[in-house]
Amino acid sequence: MQKRFTRMILAMVTAAALLLTVFTGCDRRGDVMDGSDMFLDISEESPASSVDSVSVVTESAVSESVVPEASGGETGQVLYFNTTDLDDNPVSLETYAGAKLFMVNFWEPWCGPCISELPALEQLYENYKDQGLVILGVYSDPDMLEEAMQLRTDNGLTYPILHHSADFRQFPILYVPTTLFADGAGNVLTEEPYIGSRSYEDWEQIVLEQLAAVNGE
Repeated sequence: MQKRFTRMILAMVTAAALLLTVFTGCDRRGDVMDGSDMFLDISEESPASSVDSVSVVTESAVSESVVPEASGGETGQVLYFNTTDLDDNPVSLETYAGAKLFMVNFWEPWCGPCISELPALEQLYENYKDQGLVILGVYSDPDMLEEAMQLRTDNGLTYPILHHSADFRQFPILYVPTTLFADGAGNVLTEEPYIGSRSYEDWEQIVLEQLAAVNGE
């Protein structure tokens, strides 16, 4: 009888701990990526336990990128990449000549907050692309191509969705969504990236501030 009572107490304590974990985990505005680098190269030899805890990426860069001639601005970082979009078209920074402001949104098709802000990002792109805004949605999960394409269709996305490549590893991403901004030359403008999803109104205010900065206003 004593043993049965003890097992019941242990079960109740375990259940309470699980509930606490769920509620505290869901309190974030983004989903955590386990591991110090969520973008592992599948060619690297990693312990099975490490591979299981992160999103393993099939690098889709078509060639080695050459760092563009940019100053890096105040952050010292320069955005550059060679990869492909969802339709396997090769893309690089030069593909978007004429862009004044890049908004790079790192997301995953399994991430609830990432999906919830897709309509806001599309509206933002439609409203400000004529002013030089280019939104790049970058995702890394190699097993979710169909899901990514379906989400693009369901949300009517017209801004580019890109496969993650090794070039993006200069930006350590531990949470998704994570968003950063760069000017047309690739100079990264945000010392600290924006972590978590936001409403259209919140993103619009940030974009307007960034556009004013790149336009020297």
